[in-house]
Amino acid sequence: MNSLQLEVILKNFSEAPNKKMCATLDLTLRSLSLTTLNDFCLQNETIRTLLGHPDFQYFWQEKMAGIKVKGLPDFKFKTTASLTPMEITLGYFNYLQSLRYPDEATKFIHQALSFHSFHALEAFSQELIINIDLNNEKICSLMRSTISFFEQEAAWHGTPAYLLVAKLYFRWALALTDIKNELVPMAYQMTLKNIELAKILEIESANDLNNAYFGLSLAKNNPFYLSSIEDIRAACIQQAGDYLEITDITKATHSTHLQKIFRMKTKMPNLAALPELHQAILNDLVHTLRAVFKQNELESKNSWGETALLFAIRHNKIDSIRCLLSLGADCTQTDSQGVSALRLALETEQLGIARLLLNEAPQLIEQQDIFLIAKKGPSKTLDALKKIPTENELKTLEQAFLKNNNQTIQKLLEKGLSPNIILSSGKTGLAQLFLTGNNEGIELLLKYGTSLSLQDAQGETIIFSLMNILSSKTKNSTIKYYFHSFITLGADINVQNNMGETLLIQAVKRDDIEAVSFLLQQDHVDLKKQTKEGLSALDYAKKLQYHSLISLLSIQKEKNVQQKQPDIYSAAYNIKTFWGLRTNSSPRNKDASCAIKTILIK
Repeated sequence: MNSLQLEVILKNFSEAPNKKMCATLDLTLRSLSLTTLNDFCLQNETIRTLLGHPDFQYFWQEKMAGIKVKGLPDFKFKTTASLTPMEITLGYFNYLQSLRYPDEATKFIHQALSFHSFHALEAFSQELIINIDLNNEKICSLMRSTISFFEQEAAWHGTPAYLLVAKLYFRWALALTDIKNELVPMAYQMTLKNIELAKILEIESANDLNNAYFGLSLAKNNPFYLSSIEDIRAACIQQAGDYLEITDITKATHSTHLQKIFRMKTKMPNLAALPELHQAILNDLVHTLRAVFKQNELESKNSWGETALLFAIRHNKIDSIRCLLSLGADCTQTDSQGVSALRLALETEQLGIARLLLNEAPQLIEQQDIFLIAKKGPSKTLDALKKIPTENELKTLEQAFLKNNNQTIQKLLEKGLSPNIILSSGKTGLAQLFLTGNNEGIELLLKYGTSLSLQDAQGETIIFSLMNILSSKTKNSTIKYYFHSFITLGADINVQNNMGETLLIQAVKRDDIEAVSFLLQQDHVDLKKQTKEGLSALDYAKKLQYHSLISLLSIQKEKNVQQKQPDIYSAAYNIKTFWGLRTNSSPRNKDASCAIKTILIK
């Protein structure tokens, strides 16, 4: 499994959680090593964010409970007010890696700090203290900026981290004392201030102290090696001597009680409710998708930078993908991480969707990110798409279509043979399966991305075949279902064959009144389409003297004219209103009608 595959699973779960997906995800996470999970979280911010969600707390609590500290068999890390079990686990894991691999210690310490590891913070502070050199301006500058970083991190750890900050200020004060610098009093004041902050938070930092000192008490384990915070404070005041006056001590102590102490906490993502379009996609309801579709939503992006098409690919909703492509979705768009539609399909091993995209835009295979997939190593899906079938394989596939051998069909499609096959008879493979009523085979081809626009030897697409079956007087509700389904998915009801015939023209030429009536009930049937002879459906009805069809088509033509004719009166009324000619009378009375017509004619 790669990081993109895990990201997809996590995103899908966050948008549509269910018990089955939860169980699958749990098995997936348990199959991954801590090293792999750590790498995924570091490389992919989305994975890190989603894995930190409370839904996965049980998983990380188990991982955290499994951490063993040498010499302390009974010690267990605890969840704190600020850090999640995931952050504690991966923070300590990276800290351990810095000890195991000294040559890469800096890298692992930085990684541990990105998860707010206290032990990495402690190691960093020790490195700073060792290298304090006030004669080196670079080190002095680094010291000042680093202490600021430690103060920010203290908000994640409470008492143990404030004691670390106090230790840094204390050691800085000692170094400044050696060169008699005027900043010595300020350094001691900041030491006392952070000691006071540590004291204020001591009770609520119980779990932070447990994790920082591996279950041992604060006494003798703090960076000052003293028994209590009070002892630390007293020792620092004594060391400061004349550098601190009573007012300085009082000021440092009281100022902490005036400020509001914040504990940082990782913010969980607030996932907005899915819009209607995305809900339709999620449920693969293409009729609903078309009903709620708005053109401006087609290329708008969600919080992950995904268009509706990318969202559908991620959720493996192939029907919605067909529909979106028919509506004009741009398959070259990428998400916020630069992942393209084809790469998403390939990385998640969705061969049928990848083929659908290539049916729409063959040039996608030449994209730079597709070359990167090939460079990373073998890709079963990409290899399948690039496969050049042998003559023997094509013959085997054709025989499988003719004999309804679905097992062989599936095996060859998985291997990379295209479902867009033209048989020796001139029919498409999909049309052959419809003729023999092989519903299982039909669904196989649809799953593997067969094109609904593929033309046979006569230039006819699959809906011609379906219409011919319907016209054969065979009662077949399945065929009618697929016809409606394919139109909804984007099959063109006005597509023309090599002779320029549409479904409607063919039905008229057959004098098939049932087929003509059925087609006229569908949306967007174009009566104006003409064959290469320059004749429309109505022209053929007249030429062949099919009087019932002439009547039927004429009525439909008149309906179309009425539907498309603009409301001339309302339009003219708006014109009059614009020019200040509006009266109290209705624009639809007889005199007004004449005036309106005159305006429009002029």
